[in-house]
Amino acid sequence: MFTFPSRVELEIMISNNLVDKIDVIIPGTHVKTLTSASRLIKEYTFSRKNYFIKERKRGGMNLDKDINIMTNEELTSYKRDIPKIEAVNIEGVIFIKAEWEGFGD
Repeated sequence: MFTFPSRVELEIMISNNLVDKIDVIIPGTHVKTLTSASRLIKEYTFSRKNYFIKERKRGGMNLDKDINIMTNEELTSYKRDIPKIEAVNIEGVIFIKAEWEGFGD
């Protein structure tokens, strides 16, 4: 029996520093069967700044909203931390390719 993984996460590391975590879409999760040969190429962007903002959001601090509606704590973190992150921000694009071999190629 074949089963899909429940989750695939790609961690971008540069010089042992975590830059970003990307949830990779698992091919075929929305179909009941994979019956033909196919190829999937997906583009994912990554950014140290976006990862920082996502992690803060998980902790209850939303640094992604308009500064006029931020709480005092969010505004303090935004003014203190975002310029530091932007100064060392790393961003880019990763391509993920998945292939299934078949008889039609």
